[in-house]
Amino acid sequence: MGQSDLRPGHLVSFGAMTLCVSGAASAELTGAHFDQAEHLRIERFAVRSIGTPALGGSLQSIMAEGFDPNDHTVTSQCDEDDAVSEFAADFVADAPGVARGQNLVVEYASGPKTRSVTIPVTIVLCSYPQERCPN
Repeated sequence: MGQSDLRPGHLVSFGAMTLCVSGAASAELTGAHFDQAEHLRIERFAVRSIGTPALGGSLQSIMAEGFDPNDHTVTSQCDEDDAVSEFAADFVADAPGVARGQNLVVEYASGPKTRSVTIPVTIVLCSYPQERCPN
């Protein structure tokens, strides 16, 4: 996922990353970061049940796209048909040029256990015109 022609500090949101719980009643998301990142940070994140079209990408914040930034609880059960929660986050490039994050690590607590899941995704924000940005 990516976006070009951005000035540093401009927020971009991406969603459509799905999460669900298996066995437990719920999981509380406690953090999110990239396994590898260059000049890209996660401003905020949230989840929602997918009942509306998935977010995809937007130049608006997740709040403007209908996410409650305080909702970090996943209750969708993996064994139920079409029952998933959508994870979305606001991403910000800290410097001009190319900002990139690979392998989004989402940390969560379920009962007494704290764990993480890695979403294999690459996010690229670029302050150059599209033809000068990496694919």
